[in-house]
Amino acid sequence: MNSKAVRDPSDHAAQRAYFAALPKVELHRHFEGALRLSSLVEIARTYRLDVPAY
Repeated sequence: MNSKAVRDPSDHAAQRAYFAALPKVELHRHFEGALRLSSLVEIARTYRLDVPAY
């Protein structure tokens, strides 16, 4: 952990460097390949959502 960023919250450069060094995660994911089609259809039916024909 970058102790300067913790010790001095007003040091914006240290904070930027600290957050830039953190591991990143994927925040955007499409359902294709991540969810079974049957599960997607079941969820859509539960919430009465229209889905394209498959």
